[in-house]
Amino acid sequence: MLNSEYLLTARCWRWLCRWRHRRGYGVHSPYALHFITDVVYESSAYYAYAPLHRRLTAANWYAMRYDTLCGLSEKDVRLLFRLVNFCQPSCFLFHGASEVLVDMFRAAAPHAEFLAYLPSEVPTRVFIYEDKAHRCLSSLPSIFPFGSMMVVRGIHRNAAAETAWKTLKQRAEVTLTFDLGRFGIALSVEKMVKQDYIICYF
Repeated sequence: MLNSEYLLTARCWRWLCRWRHRRGYGVHSPYALHFITDVVYESSAYYAYAPLHRRLTAANWYAMRYDTLCGLSEKDVRLLFRLVNFCQPSCFLFHGASEVLVDMFRAAAPHAEFLAYLPSEVPTRVFIYEDKAHRCLSSLPSIFPFGSMMVVRGIHRNAAAETAWKTLKQRAEVTLTFDLGRFGIALSVEKMVKQDYIICYF
């Protein structure tokens, strides 16, 4: 079942608090602007969207469809698909991913491996999905290669989650972070000045 993060009142309040941060307003980094406008806010239809829609359950009072196993809305599952498509990792590490999410990850990066832990020979790019924000520090490997991405759900769910997210942002290998409200996105980008962005994501 969908959680309170999807209540219309909560989403509208978050949007009002963040409206100055919409569509990349005030972002001067070309890389970050491209990521915000062409990945987070991308509205074009992808090949995987139609099959995804048929697999999700309708939730009329939320006015959206959702994945019953992980509780993510269709909009958020699409976002995760675009993030994987952008990252094009060589391997996945994940906690709390449902069958639908795993299939979406495979569709976005069909040649990537699904691993329980990183091997001694670290792959070139890693995509990590963590469903519990307070565990994100233990999920981040000691080596986070350039081009890698970590997506953390529920970064503002409670005090422990917020503390873990703040600590994650301070890690030296994390150069760019994006706070979407329901998700936190951390990237390791080569030759990039450390920056933190707040995004107005409804």
